Amino acid sequence: MSWIGQVTVTGGLVNIPITSADTGHTYLVVLGPGEEHLQHLKQKLSVVSSVPTEEQILLYGPPYKSIDSSFTRSPLIPGSKVFLYDRRLIQNESSIANSEEKFKLEAVELSNEPIQDAPIELLNAIEKIGQFQSPLLQTVSTYERQFMVALNKGQALFSNTVILKEECTRGWKEAESQKEALSAAILNLSDHMNILFTNFNDVIFSLERQNSKHQTLLDSFEFDISALGKVNLHPALIPKLTSALKSNKAPSTLLDCVPLERERSLFATCQESHQRVNSQILEAKKSIQEVARVVEELLDKYCKTNDSPLPNEREKKAIGVDEDKMELSWVISEQEKFVQILKGDYETVLNMALEQFKLAGSKDLQQSSGSWSSSSMIGLVQDFDQRFNAQAEVIPKMQKIDDKLRSILERAKAGKVEQGRILRRELREVSSLQSKIQEMQKWIAVMKLAREKKEEQFMHLEKVKKMPSSHSALVSEVVRRKAYGSLLAARATKVAEEASSLRSAEIVARDVFLRGEMVNLPPVFMEAIPSLAYMPSLFAPTVLDLDNKDLPDITQNDEGWDVNVFTKLIEEGRNAREKSGECEGEYGPQKGSLILEAGDKKPDIEMDQSFLLKNAELNYENSLLKTEILRMQSIVRRSLPDDSFRTFDKSTGTDSIERTEEATQISLAVVSGSTQTDFEAMAEKSFSEGLDGIRKAVEKWNSDHSIFNKVNKESITMNDLALEVENALKSASNKIIQVQNNVEGRIREAARGAANGRISFRNFVAGDLALFLPTTDGSDRIYLAFHMGCPHPYLARESVDEICRQMGRYPDFILGRVVMVEQLIAPEFGSNPYHVAPGKAYYLLTASSF
Repeated sequence: MSWIGQVTVTGGLVNIPITSADTGHTYLVVLGPGEEHLQHLKQKLSVVSSVPTEEQILLYGPPYKSIDSSFTRSPLIPGSKVFLYDRRLIQNESSIANSEEKFKLEAVELSNEPIQDAPIELLNAIEKIGQFQSPLLQTVSTYERQFMVALNKGQALFSNTVILKEECTRGWKEAESQKEALSAAILNLSDHMNILFTNFNDVIFSLERQNSKHQTLLDSFEFDISALGKVNLHPALIPKLTSALKSNKAPSTLLDCVPLERERSLFATCQESHQRVNSQILEAKKSIQEVARVVEELLDKYCKTNDSPLPNEREKKAIGVDEDKMELSWVISEQEKFVQILKGDYETVLNMALEQFKLAGSKDLQQSSGSWSSSSMIGLVQDFDQRFNAQAEVIPKMQKIDDKLRSILERAKAGKVEQGRILRRELREVSSLQSKIQEMQKWIAVMKLAREKKEEQFMHLEKVKKMPSSHSALVSEVVRRKAYGSLLAARATKVAEEASSLRSAEIVARDVFLRGEMVNLPPVFMEAIPSLAYMPSLFAPTVLDLDNKDLPDITQNDEGWDVNVFTKLIEEGRNAREKSGECEGEYGPQKGSLILEAGDKKPDIEMDQSFLLKNAELNYENSLLKTEILRMQSIVRRSLPDDSFRTFDKSTGTDSIERTEEATQISLAVVSGSTQTDFEAMAEKSFSEGLDGIRKAVEKWNSDHSIFNKVNKESITMNDLALEVENALKSASNKIIQVQNNVEGRIREAARGAANGRISFRNFVAGDLALFLPTTDGSDRIYLAFHMGCPHPYLARESVDEICRQMGRYPDFILGRVVMVEQLIAPEFGSNPYHVAPGKAYYLLTASSF
C-alpha cells in the first residue's frame, strides 16, 4: 500500500518513522533507491529493532490497516503513523527486565575534592608572592577551593537533573506511544468487526429467509403427501405409468407414482439439516454478540473519551502524569537557580581572591606586608566565610530535589512498565478476538455453501408440493403437443393440396406449350433443353410424428375446459321456447369466453382442408393459452405468502383457513386453488348455483307454498317451466362470464406486469412495449410494429413526428410504450396512407419513446 495519496518516490532517500508497540521507541527506517517493496522495509526494520521479519506486524493509519504486499516506497502523510507489533510478544508472556534497565535511577556521587584546578590567573598570583605568602592568603586560597567544590557538586546535580528529565520525558512519550499502538490495534480490530457484521447479517438474513420457507415445507409435508392421494390420474396415463413403474398394480392417484419411503427419508434428512442450521445460527449469534461486546468494551476503555464527571482509573493516572510533568518543570527551574547561585558565589570569591593576591604581590606591599595582612585580609576572609555559610544549604536542597526527581522518574518507569503489561495483555486479547473473527468469516463462507446444499435438499419437498399443479400442466402439455401435431399435419396436407393443384395446372400449361408451340421448333431445341419435356416435380411433404407417437390419448375436454357446456344448456332452454313460438332466438352463443371452442361448427359447413386447418389452428392456440394461464397462476401462487390462506395444524394434520385482511385483498386478485384452475373452480361454483336455482324452482312448483299458487296449476305449461329453467341457466351463465372476465383481466394484468420490460408482438394494449420498424423511405416514413398474429399495427403519424422531432432524424427503429390503440377499417375510396386492402382492419398505435 502507498501512504494514502502520497506520490511514490522513485529516487533519493525516504525516511519512515516506525514506533514499536512493545517499547514505545520510534525507529527511523531509511529506504534508498531500488528498495521499493514491503520486504525491503521489513529487512531494514529488523536490523534496528531486532524483530525478525516473519514476526513483524505493521499497522498504518489512521484509519489503521495492515501493510500488505501492495506497499510502495513513499513518505508518510502528515498525522499518520506506523506501529510495529512483535508477534512473539502477543503470543507469549514477556519479561520486562530489559525495559527496567533502560532507566537510570542511581543517586549522584558527589566528591569533596574539586574536579577542576584553580584558574591560571590565581595560580600565577600565588606563585608570584611566593615566600611572602601569609597564613591569611593561604586561607583565601582554601576558600576558593571550597567554593569550587560546592560549584562542582551543584553542576553534577544539575547535570543529573537534565538526564533524569530526559528519562522521564522519554518514559512518558514511550508510554503514550504504547497507548496509541494499543488504540490502533483495537481500531483495526473494530474495522474487522464491522466487516464481519456486514457479512454476518447478510448471510443470517438469507439463512433465516430460507429457513422460514423450509419450515413451511416441513410443516405442510404430510398435508402435501395426502393431497397427492386426491389427484386422480387420467385413464390414458395409467397403462403407460404401470409399464414404467414395472408394477403389477395399476396406479390410480398421483401418490401411487411417488416412492413414499424415499420421500419420507428425504424429509427426515431435510428436517435434520434444518434443525442443525437453526442450531448453528443460534450459536453463531451468541458468539458474535460476545465478540462484539468485548470489542465495544475495548473501544470504550482505550479509544473513546469518557464524558462522565467522575474520572476513571485511566484518567486518574493521566492526571498524576500531568502533575509530575508540572513538578518536573519546577524542579528544573529550581536546580538551575541554585546552580546560578553557586556559580555567582564562586566567581565573586575568585575575583576578590585574585585582587588580593595581586596586591600582595606588588613591591610596595611586600615592603610593608605586616600592615597589609592585618587589615584587608581579615576582612576578606570574614566575607568569604559569610558567603560560604550562606550557601551551605544549597547543595542539600539540590540533593532533595534530585531525590524528588528520581521519585518522578520512578513513577514514570512504573507507569511505562504497567502500560507495557496492559499493552501485552490487551494485545493478546485483540489477537484472540481477531482469530475468532477469522473463524466467523470462515463460518460464513461455509454457511453460504451449506445454504446452497440445503436448498438442493429441500427441492425434493418443493417438488412434492408442486406435483398436483405439475400434473395439471402435464395434461395440458399433452393436449398442446397433440394439437401441435394435428396443426402441423393439417398445414402439411393443405400445402400438399395446394402444391398438387399448382402441379396439375403446370402440367396442363406445359402440355399446351409442347403440343402447340414446341412441335413447330426444330428438334435441336429439345436436344439442347431436354428438361422442356419433363413433367413438374412432385412435392410430398412428410411429417415424422416421432414425438407424439407415445403421447396418451388426452383431449381438451379431459382437461375440464369445456366452457361451452353452459351455452349448450342455455341453447336447450331456448330451443324449448322457440318450439312454443315464445322466443325469437335472441340469445346467441356466448362470445365472452377467453378460450374459443375450435370445433364449434355448423352442419352445413363443408369439411374441406381450409376448415380442418382453421380448426387445428384454434385447437393449438387454445392449448397454448391454457398452458400460459396455468403458468401464470403458478407464478402468482408462488408469489403469495405461504400463510396467506392456510395454516397447518400439526395436531390434526389438516389445513385451516385463515383469511387475514391482507390475504383477503390478495384473494380478490387471484383465487387460490389446488389442482384445478381458478377459472374452472369459479365456473363450477357458478353453475352449481344456477342448477340449485332450477332445483328450487321445481320444488316451488311442487310445493303448496309455491309462488305459482297465485294461478291455477292447470295454467302452468312446460313453456313456463322452460322459461324458469332458462332464466336460472342464464343467471348462471352471466355469472360465469363475469368470473371469466375478472379472471382474464387479472391474468392479463399479471402478464403485463411480468412482461413490463419485454417487447410485445402478439397483440397490443396500452402500456405494452412495442418495436416499430420503418417500411418506407423518404420524408413520410411509415413504421410498422414487429408483430405475429396481429396484422397491420402501425405507429400513428403524430407519434412518428414527435419522436423524430425529439431525435432530429428518422430513426432506424423506434422502441415505444403504447399509450392508445385505435382500430380502423381501410376505406374503399379515399385516403389510405398505409395501403391496407379495402375493408380490412388495421390499428394505429399512439406511443411515446421508451
